[in-house]
Amino acid sequence: MSFAPVLPAGGLAGWRFLQGAGGTMRAAHAASPAVARPADAFERVAPAAWTSAAITGDRQVRIVALTAFGLAQDADNRAFVDRILAEGAGAPGALANRMGDGRYRALAEGFGFDGAVPRTRDPEQVAAIRARYEAQAFEAAIGGTHPDIRLALSMERELTDLAGRSLSNEGKWFTVLGTPPLRAVFEGALGLPASVGTLDVDRQREIFGQAARRALGTDDLSRFAEAGARDALAERFLVRGAALSGPSPTAPGAVALSILSGLA
Repeated sequence: MSFAPVLPAGGLAGWRFLQGAGGTMRAAHAASPAVARPADAFERVAPAAWTSAAITGDRQVRIVALTAFGLAQDADNRAFVDRILAEGAGAPGALANRMGDGRYRALAEGFGFDGAVPRTRDPEQVAAIRARYEAQAFEAAIGGTHPDIRLALSMERELTDLAGRSLSNEGKWFTVLGTPPLRAVFEGALGLPASVGTLDVDRQREIFGQAARRALGTDDLSRFAEAGARDALAERFLVRGAALSGPSPTAPGAVALSILSGLA
């Protein structure tokens, strides 16, 4: 039997409910056949994969790989995904590095097919990708009815990783700007219009930094290594967006959820 996570409310109330019950709900969702079957297939195939074709040739495995990096919408673009994986991210001219969305670079780096030995030959990396898939699948399920909470969950996970990376603060901000879910949360929490995205990227960085200092007291992204700082950002984002209610067919997570549902 499939498990569908249901929240008693949206917005801030739903977010706070997840802080208490989220662990149990995540475990039940990960164990449901619709999520576990593709994940098990991935764990069988990935450790033996020497080429990108081994990942992209099996639809279930391809969906796990893409969902893990927030790219489930590309599940049917097999040739495109194969090129992203095969080229990797080591060369400046690789397709993943030329995409405006940083998640493609993360996908390519996560598998490392451009290296002498793919990263998925490491059991720990395979387990890490599975864990990312389970987290993103849960977020997509929540996002089917509460897209704002889905974004907050994504932010919590992505900022945890980003805060600990050995990048300059400026580099971290450019990562935020190039990661659509993260960017959406900061835009909402800081009250910035999407039209900022039409400006030169350096100017965007200045505007986001200035807005963060005004609203959050700092633009230092390393502070989000602390759970309290991430939660405060999520609450600010959800409170500001409380006037927006109800998902649409194009809401964040809707595409991923429909793809995952088709595997049930």
